[in-house]
Amino acid sequence: MYKYILKRIIMLIPVIIGITFIVFSIVSFTPGNPGRLILGVTASEESVNQLNEKLGVNDPFIIKYKNYMCNAIKGDFGKSYNTGEPVLDVLLQRFPTTLRLAITAILIASLVGIPLGIISSVKQHSFIDSLSMISALLFASIPGFWLGLMLILLFALKLGIFPVTGDEAWLNYVLPSITIAAPTTAIITRVTRSTMLEVIRQDYIRTAKAKGANKLRIIWKHSLKNTMIPVITIMGMDFGYLLGGTIIVEVLFGMSGVGQIMVKAIRMKDMPIIMASVTLLAAIFCILNLIVDLLYAYIDPRIKAMYKS
Repeated sequence: MYKYILKRIIMLIPVIIGITFIVFSIVSFTPGNPGRLILGVTASEESVNQLNEKLGVNDPFIIKYKNYMCNAIKGDFGKSYNTGEPVLDVLLQRFPTTLRLAITAILIASLVGIPLGIISSVKQHSFIDSLSMISALLFASIPGFWLGLMLILLFALKLGIFPVTGDEAWLNYVLPSITIAAPTTAIITRVTRSTMLEVIRQDYIRTAKAKGANKLRIIWKHSLKNTMIPVITIMGMDFGYLLGGTIIVEVLFGMSGVGQIMVKAIRMKDMPIIMASVTLLAAIFCILNLIVDLLYAYIDPRIKAMYKS
């Protein structure tokens, strides 16, 4: 097991390097003058050139990338072009908001999607099954920004139950969490249902029924455990997507998370902020995939035996 974990951690290194190189290339070769964006249109050309020289914008691409990676390995992600603050400090201030939003969303998706998928599989072809599948298809198809706007109009502006913007209290997280949880809930519901239908047709389930085992016991003890492997895969991957997918929601609901600061950094071509944000989210996504793989071992003994070999 320890060898497997070490091997996976080592494999993260080329992945992170590849991601940083791609993002660095895209940002470097896109049009935009950081010096002009920072100083404004009224600044002189000489001032703009001096600032660009100070920021290293005019250095060759390979030199810029090499300098960035060498500093990043030391834990120095540079300073924001726009504010002059250390990038790491900015991200540490903003990341808790994004993390709370993603955790709340995945909890909502799991607590709604898994039970709904189980009920749909047990009550296959019933009204509940049809309603849940239609709802899942609907929520998987609705664009997040449109759903967020509708929730704001109904629950914030008309009913006044939840605040429109901000992240000061737990009420601020309800509408944004539901917005980004909706498609994930739909996916978890459909995956749980399809996997459960396969499991309840297995021989050991029929044997348990023949022995007179209680229906709830069959579902929760025998069926659910084997159903959870693909569901955990979806939850782990979607949690990583939620961390990066909060950008639109954070802007829509005025939340001071990583997503909102990334949007501002892209507009200002703030290379240090963009690179540090993407690197952080990529590293978390890779670690989540490792955690998901390790959870398999605790669910299925056969997978644990493979890790030991």
